[in-house]
Amino acid sequence: KEKFKVSEDKIILTLRKKEEGGKFQASESERIALLKELQSWKLAYKDVELSTLSDSRLKVDAKTIVSWHDFNSTPSEKVLKVKLSAALEYGGIAKIVTTAKKLSHNLTVLNLYNKKVRGKFIGFCMGEEGKISRILAPMLGSPFMYGCLEGAAVAPGQVPISELRAFYELLEVA
Repeated sequence: KEKFKVSEDKIILTLRKKEEGGKFQASESERIALLKELQSWKLAYKDVELSTLSDSRLKVDAKTIVSWHDFNSTPSEKVLKVKLSAALEYGGIAKIVTTAKKLSHNLTVLNLYNKKVRGKFIGFCMGEEGKISRILAPMLGSPFMYGCLEGAAVAPGQVPISELRAFYELLEVA
């Protein structure tokens, strides 16, 4: 914690189990105990799966990102609205991430943005076909977006920060 104290308000702490796309290998009870410990980081964002919150007694605050991922496809907008509603019920920030297999999947996710969720919702698609949703999400009301350093993507379709800056600079000029 001391190592990151200077930038605590700029980090997202995540401890995802394998079934949710993570790499945590210890028991679920150990993972929950560590997640409870991470809650003491008041300035840092904590990304916790919707399924974990429904099965545990973890507290949710304004810095909690309640996330739901589909690593294989993009379900219907109706299904995603149910997930979004469930995540928003906890408070904090809701996050819905799917995998785009075709360009129209981006529209399915981006259609979840509206004035009521502005600043409280992060939604985009993973994969090569989903890059456009990553770029557009902040323009639609996402409080932030996920980029990466050049050659250091941690998720499929993650866009390097240098490219994101170039896109946003172009849009400012247009």
